Amino acid sequence: MLSNNGAVWYDKRKFPSKGGQGFPTCTTNMKLHLHLIINSSSGGGSGWVLGGQLIQLLKEKEVGYTAYFTEKAGDEFGFARDLAKNSLLDFDLGAAYEDFPLLVVLGGDGTLSHVVDALSGFPDIPIAYIPAGSGNDFSRAAGTFSWDLLTALEAILNAGSPARLNVLTARDMGGAWEKTLVNSLGIGIDGAVINQMEKSPLKKTMNWVGLGSLSYPFTVLHVLFSQKPFQVEVKTGNGIQIIEDVFLATTTNHPFFGGGIQIAPGADLLADGLDLVIIQKKSWWGLVGIVRALLLGKHLAHPHVHHVRGSQLEIQVGSPQYAQADGEPLGQKPFHIGFQQQSRYFWLGELHN
Repeated sequence: MLSNNGAVWYDKRKFPSKGGQGFPTCTTNMKLHLHLIINSSSGGGSGWVLGGQLIQLLKEKEVGYTAYFTEKAGDEFGFARDLAKNSLLDFDLGAAYEDFPLLVVLGGDGTLSHVVDALSGFPDIPIAYIPAGSGNDFSRAAGTFSWDLLTALEAILNAGSPARLNVLTARDMGGAWEKTLVNSLGIGIDGAVINQMEKSPLKKTMNWVGLGSLSYPFTVLHVLFSQKPFQVEVKTGNGIQIIEDVFLATTTNHPFFGGGIQIAPGADLLADGLDLVIIQKKSWWGLVGIVRALLLGKHLAHPHVHHVRGSQLEIQVGSPQYAQADGEPLGQKPFHIGFQQQSRYFWLGELHN
């Protein structure tokens, strides 16, 4: 659905500059024309309402826009592809723009993931993001998560130029598929939870009552006892490692998964290198200890938690297991997946709450 002329949790700080990286400064008085991809059903249906509120704010601020409302799953992918071909531009820091076409995504992490995947061949086209989902892990990692829609919009309008952040690419080694992800790919309990959430009305119900972020831990409790341990083979530049009794294997691009749980506390969207966290289940009591350590942010020191970091990773699971990629179920089957990073432009800004 096309219309012409959120729920964002923004941290009260500027996204940190590390190692000379951070936000470049644009000194031109550049006007923006916003191309809005709005997931109508995100946040249990609140995306439609937030989209209307966003459009009203743009009218009040006299900012040009074109809005594209999703009507079914996957619409955002097609919108992004069409816009890349016909409307959007690569951003050049040395160029002077009078009216720059900026893509803005309003939806959950899954919506953003589909858009980033659609634009994997266009890393210099910047993407702005207003998170309106139940997890919002990418915005947590970027330090750009606020419940105030006006604050989110003003941060975008005042940003001036984009910043380069890393995203995760995952490729089936048999050639069946390749995806560009913003959060993580998990095999084991993580994938089983996402699979169950897709089947169950729990997530929709929790979103409806404003408790969407709790749907993940509630579903974990539901599937906890059905997940069986499995074997994982990990290949890095240092060789091959085989790990038995695996309960969860998550490759991530930043610290968070499951709506704010820090699975990889040291991971960073600005840093080179991917993080693979593998949790073993040697016993139920041992698993309880790992969960407790996870909630305290101390799980990486546990003897049954393995942390692998590298610029390229490869994992193989021979037995059929559930998996998920940025919250999208990948089914139950054996997996052989290669991972690496890709740098792309995101349009972020400093917040003034």
